[in-house]
Amino acid sequence: LKDGIKTDDQKVIGLNPCAEITLESYETCNLNENYPVKHENYWDFQRTLKFSYLYSKAVTLLATNWKETNAIIARNRRIGCSISGIQETIIKLGRAEFLDWCDKAYSYLEYVDKKYSDWLGVPISKRRTTVKPSGTVSLLAGSLPGIHHPESTSYYRTVRVAAESDLVSILKKAGYRIEPAASDPTRTVVVYFPVLHDINHVSKNDVSIWRQFKDTTHLQRYWADNSVSVTITFKPEEANQIADCLSAFESELKSVSLLPLNEHGYEQAPYIAAPREEILEYIETLDKLDFSVLTKEDSYANEANKYCSNDGCEI
Repeated sequence: LKDGIKTDDQKVIGLNPCAEITLESYETCNLNENYPVKHENYWDFQRTLKFSYLYSKAVTLLATNWKETNAIIARNRRIGCSISGIQETIIKLGRAEFLDWCDKAYSYLEYVDKKYSDWLGVPISKRRTTVKPSGTVSLLAGSLPGIHHPESTSYYRTVRVAAESDLVSILKKAGYRIEPAASDPTRTVVVYFPVLHDINHVSKNDVSIWRQFKDTTHLQRYWADNSVSVTITFKPEEANQIADCLSAFESELKSVSLLPLNEHGYEQAPYIAAPREEILEYIETLDKLDFSVLTKEDSYANEANKYCSNDGCEI
């Protein structure tokens, strides 16, 4: 939003379900994810962005099975370079430096897009940056999801697994808490994984809705030309401030969703806060995961595919 009003995307009709990217009818999400907190300096982060940009730009060269979609992709080349672990990065760099990284990186992506679009002989991308809600992907990087604060400095991260999966017996043997999923008790189970964050992290319990709104508008101003996906949590005593927040930040947001912090009504929520002592005790009961009990057929297939690419395998 720092660049002011743009009129080059008039055919957009709304946002995708998670609200991180603006789309025309028949248009696709084409997103990647980056973790600035994992970088030692800005230049290292910028180099990573180059390759994540190239990945998504290359995806725009691929055809789908729908001619309407192909026509829109060819015209818009819309992509979404996302950043996660935002709250961790603010702690590491400080807010001012982090927003400076965002601003410089946005300008850099404009530069490389003009350069590589010319090389490829395709239009520059209508939009390039976003903040995904993340979640599962950020777990792989050991980072907080998107713009969100941790549920607590100690909590259970619940993960749904098919009840017939071989992983269930492995997790059960290692002592993990497993129970039938409330939404699908016959086919799905929920596994409870313990999570501990540094006690210096600011959790959802310790942050106001005003701070969450401001974080979102900062990312919308200095980074995302698509949109920022965010679920702002509020305490019971903050419910009467929601209208004021929406009014105060009306011109700085593209979308926002809100959820009560505790009484949200969801069984087996993805994040369930628990006392630090309880999580530490739970961790003590867990054994190492033993994947050797997988069937020989599965093990053989995994090993056989380990060094294979195309129709050839390395020995």
